[in-house]
Amino acid sequence: MQKLPLLDKSTAITLFMYVDDGKLTVSSKLLETNVKLLAVVYYRVNQWLQKAGLTLDKDKQELMYYT
Repeated sequence: MQKLPLLDKSTAITLFMYVDDGKLTVSSKLLETNVKLLAVVYYRVNQWLQKAGLTLDKDKQELMYYT
């Protein structure tokens, strides 16, 4: 498992999935931490889906950022 040099403490990363829809959620005080966490988790989810013979639909992807 890859260890991340985080810049601040974050909350738990959550992944909600139902059939072919999913949502990744992460929360921290710094944008840089969120970007690092989401990149690693997105990569891992994508790898997991590929092993199951599935692919992510790029047309359905979006990013919401709240401050």
